[in-house]
Amino acid sequence: MDPSIREGLLLARHLALFLMLVVALYTDIAWGKIYNWLVYPAIGVGLAAAYLSGDVGWGAGISFAPDDPQPTFMKSAAGLAAGGGILFVLYLAGGMGGGDVKLMAAVGALSGLGFALWALFYTSIVGAVLAVAVLIWKGRLAQGTRGAFRLFWPWRDRSLDPERVTLPYGAAIALGTTWAWWLVYVR
Repeated sequence: MDPSIREGLLLARHLALFLMLVVALYTDIAWGKIYNWLVYPAIGVGLAAAYLSGDVGWGAGISFAPDDPQPTFMKSAAGLAAGGGILFVLYLAGGMGGGDVKLMAAVGALSGLGFALWALFYTSIVGAVLAVAVLIWKGRLAQGTRGAFRLFWPWRDRSLDPERVTLPYGAAIALGTTWAWWLVYVR
């Protein structure tokens, strides 16, 4: 494939990633939702750009390097599965919403497996800092800390908890992914 086309596809993936992150950050903070109309097209763009890049296999093999210059279709699909799959476990435990899961899956589809794992790492750091800040701000740090340890207790129905503190985790995903992108591509 012509190198200029490959560079154009990579640019399209980066632009789609940042547009999606900015919109998700806004909608999650403003309305507490990450919409399907945002994440599903981003997943499609990521997978289509990877397919159009010409290599549908694993390329040079499975790599967890975050700076894969043009992830193949399989690496984008693996990024989608890893990004969404890891957060899906937390969704099943009641720790986050489905929009957060789909947003991280879209990050993986747009950027590939290696970057998705690094984005998850930095997102978890940002999410922890945001969670502690929100709990301190609401004066509920001790209660929130106890609640974090009970996250995986299946017999507790969290939907009926009137004192539940929520966090717009889409903001953590947007900031953590941007942090990972900055360290990988700019630094």
